[in-house]
Amino acid sequence: MSDVTWRWAARDAPPEAGSIFQTSGWFAVKRPGGRHRVAECLRDGRRVASMGLREVRTAGVVKRIELLAEPRGETGETLDQAEALSAFLAFARREGIDLVESFSNMARWTHPGLAAVLSDAETEPFGTYRVDLSPGVDALRAGMHSEHRRLLRKAEAAGVIVRPILPADAFIDLMDETYGRGGKERPFDEAYLRRVIDARETLDLLVFSAWSGDTLEAAAIIPFDRSRGYYLHGASRTNAAQGATVAVQMAAMAALKAKGVGVYDLGGARRETTDERLRGIFRFKERVGGVFEDCLRWRCPLTAVGRGGLALAHRLGAF
Repeated sequence: MSDVTWRWAARDAPPEAGSIFQTSGWFAVKRPGGRHRVAECLRDGRRVASMGLREVRTAGVVKRIELLAEPRGETGETLDQAEALSAFLAFARREGIDLVESFSNMARWTHPGLAAVLSDAETEPFGTYRVDLSPGVDALRAGMHSEHRRLLRKAEAAGVIVRPILPADAFIDLMDETYGRGGKERPFDEAYLRRVIDARETLDLLVFSAWSGDTLEAAAIIPFDRSRGYYLHGASRTNAAQGATVAVQMAAMAALKAKGVGVYDLGGARRETTDERLRGIFRFKERVGGVFEDCLRWRCPLTAVGRGGLALAHRLGAF
């Protein structure tokens, strides 16, 4: 890519090519604090990509930028993540930014050349299971692990019904029950979850819930953009009806396929973990039929102030 440069753009949100998590609409739902800004990537003076980001000053001193997701080329444009990020970091230095980071589970930094670009950064590998939706619903079902197919038949035989609705109160209770099984508190506050569910009126977002009569068994929230649908939040009842969670995933994939979305992204996963709860979650995602995609989360200090701020944050347990 020749003459790659970045600049701030006088717009509220990136173009359609960007991830949904970079938009001002999603920023308003998430409300992470700071200021939503947009940077656009230019090739030979022509815009080829853009990124939504969060600008914040930590402790009144550290100027920090959070990239909310990876940059993507606009329609018809290719983009090398490593080269684009290298150019963005150079731009951030010129702008006096102390720390740039992208630690979201919803960012997909996958380029093998990123390690060289982020040689001075803190990095953490993770990944996701990515399901190609192009084969169609019947093929997707056939491509599931045999155990998932068995559970799906169980759900159908038991009359479990999946609906494109999600009552907020019931979902919040279901999340409390889900996290409680692992001895954890729900990490998302109630107001945020209500905003997410309500956002289906204004953002590209699907909700699905599985029911046995009047009993909510399992549910999921799936935002999407032109490239991917994302399994963002989900929950299930203790001793839920067999196959209810699989039925929700099957409904999500069918709906995304119908909307012309090419990939279903099942969210954070790790190749290895000693946490039995996480191992069970990741095993479930693998059995949906996806391919593991290696990703990287990172924090890159650009100045002495940034390095000091990052070290202090670690000492205080902020990260």
